Amino acid sequence: MEKRKSHYLLADVKELIKQRKIISPNIKVVESANEIGFSETEAYDVILKLEPNNCYKSMTEYHNNKVWQDVYKTKIEDLPIYIKFQIIGDKFLLRAFKAQ
Repeated sequence: MEKRKSHYLLADVKELIKQRKIISPNIKVVESANEIGFSETEAYDVILKLEPNNCYKSMTEYHNNKVWQDVYKTKIEDLPIYIKFQIIGDKFLLRAFKAQ
């Protein structure tokens, strides 16, 4: 399922990151960020700079249509970046951070 607006409030996402209420992302996410020159910390810094108009869509997990993930797109120095995340309970989880 998809919708064209964010499921999570961006202010809530940013607050969780600022408070370091973060679930460690899987190694693939960290590796894809590293491949385009970003550390995990730098990836969070990019998310802190996102604006609501960077929202591309919200989508449910493929195997669970009750779990929503927000997808944002932005550019850093002309590099298009795809970011996908969700909130689980009171924690932030980065699901993807990669070049488009």
